[in-house]
Amino acid sequence: MSSGKSPVVLLHSLGLCSEDYRPFIEAARPRCVRSVDLLGHGSRQTVTPESVTAMADDVWNEIETSVPVHLVGHSLGGAVAATLASSHPSAIASLAIVASPFAGSPVFLERARSAEQSGMVPQIEVTLERWFDENANPAVVAQIESSLRRTPSRTGPQPGERWGILRASIDWGSP
Repeated sequence: MSSGKSPVVLLHSLGLCSEDYRPFIEAARPRCVRSVDLLGHGSRQTVTPESVTAMADDVWNEIETSVPVHLVGHSLGGAVAATLASSHPSAIASLAIVASPFAGSPVFLERARSAEQSGMVPQIEVTLERWFDENANPAVVAQIESSLRRTPSRTGPQPGERWGILRASIDWGSP
């Protein structure tokens, strides 16, 4: 990343990718804001991580910088951000964790297991209600909904690699 002012790095949730943050990145110009595809998502779909720690290590390799970053993690991205911040505290100017589970959260584990079996479609409405209010930009909400709809179930015709990520996140912090 560039030197100078601390950049902002956005980490997405399960079922999204860095491309979904484009509207935020464009709105923040000229500020240096970037989003990184977590392993198993977007441009990195074919790589399945073994753990949230492996995801955090990979993000560190992507953003390694001499200037501390403002790190923002959403849901699964929040778990990755917290893990990254704990292993590289001097590299983090600030940390924001949004709608993210704590390690082993029963509610998150149930959602993760349901998504693994049925994909995200049955959870889309409640997820969008959790993430957006009535003032949200409809185009952004539609883009996020579209990304979530493309997330396959583990048992579907194209299960994809995201379920390795889900398994890593289910196991994150579990006893």
